[in-house]
Amino acid sequence: MIDRKRASSLLCYEASTGEFRWRVSRGNLRSGAIAGTLDSYGYVQIKIDGVLILAHRLAWLLTVGDPPPFLDHINGDRSDNRFANLRPATRRQNAGNRKPNRGTKTGLKGVRKVAGCSTFRAVIGGSKDRQHLGTFPTAEEAHAAYVAAARARYGEFARIGENKLLPPPQDARS
Repeated sequence: MIDRKRASSLLCYEASTGEFRWRVSRGNLRSGAIAGTLDSYGYVQIKIDGVLILAHRLAWLLTVGDPPPFLDHINGDRSDNRFANLRPATRRQNAGNRKPNRGTKTGLKGVRKVAGCSTFRAVIGGSKDRQHLGTFPTAEEAHAAYVAAARARYGEFARIGENKLLPPPQDARS
């Protein structure tokens, strides 16, 4: 990782928009030009001294200092590097904020159709810590089990669908 002094001598970061601009001319890019390109995963990356660096890590570096091992994009948009959209996370919390896999046949995060049956299985976690939550007659019931488990496991980092963060729990008194 580049140090803060070197990064700030080359780049200007606008925290409210997440945009980076070059302070100095570099090759065919003039001073003031927007810095960075999208990689194949949807992250903005910026090349400094021959090394590609993820823009969200540079944003943290320029605003706060050395970034933590994991930074989470709150809204799930990997190219949105506004400082207000970044937060430190653990590996597990970061995993909780992932969008559903594109290949899901049910369209619901944490729900799998049981092969050869008319039932649905709810699961949470990754390959090393996968937890089976049960088998249910409908995909919606399986998803409800996933949502409850996601709230307990990931807290504010829980994402239940494409761009939906888990809503806060309802107050029992209301």
